[in-house]
Amino acid sequence: PKSKVIAGLLWSSLHKPKPDEIRAWLESVLREETDVLTESLQEMRRHFPSLHTTIIAERDAWLAAKLVQTCRVLSQQSAQSGDGKTKRMVAIVGAGHVPGIVQWLTGNITSPLLGETSIASSPEQILFNLTSTKRWQNDEVVQKQMVPMWTMEVTQVQHNDAWAWADPSTE
Repeated sequence: PKSKVIAGLLWSSLHKPKPDEIRAWLESVLREETDVLTESLQEMRRHFPSLHTTIIAERDAWLAAKLVQTCRVLSQQSAQSGDGKTKRMVAIVGAGHVPGIVQWLTGNITSPLLGETSIASSPEQILFNLTSTKRWQNDEVVQKQMVPMWTMEVTQVQHNDAWAWADPSTE
C-alpha cells in the first residue's frame, strides 16, 4: 500500500494534465455536473482503501461518538438547570466527514474494522473498538490508563475556557 501511494504521488508530479483536460474539468465543476469532494473520496476508497479507512471512516466514527457523548452532557445540564432553556451544540467538521458522521448518527453501520458495531452500540464501545489495536494490546500502561481516557464519557462541556473530562468508572 505504501508503494502504491508513493507511485501515485510520483506519477501525479510527473504527469501534468493537458490544458484541455483542466478546462473541461473546471467547466464541469462550474456547471455543478460533478461533486469533486465525493468523487475524490470515492477514488481514495477505490485505490487506497486502508488510507480511506484511517483518515475518513475511523474519524467519522470517532467524531460521531464524541458528538453523542457531548449531547448527553448538554441534555443533563439543561435538565439540571431547570430554566427550561435548551442547550445547542454546533459541530464544525470537514466536509469530507459530514456524510459518514450523519450515517453514524442516523443509520446502522457495520464495519469489520470496528467490530460488529452499529448505531445500537454505545459511543464508548465504538471508541474502545477504534482504540484497541494489536500495537498496544500488550502494553499495560496504555490498556489501563490511555484507552479509558480516550473512550471516557465527556462529563463537562467547555466551561470557563477549559475542557474537563472525567473517568466514569471513578464516579
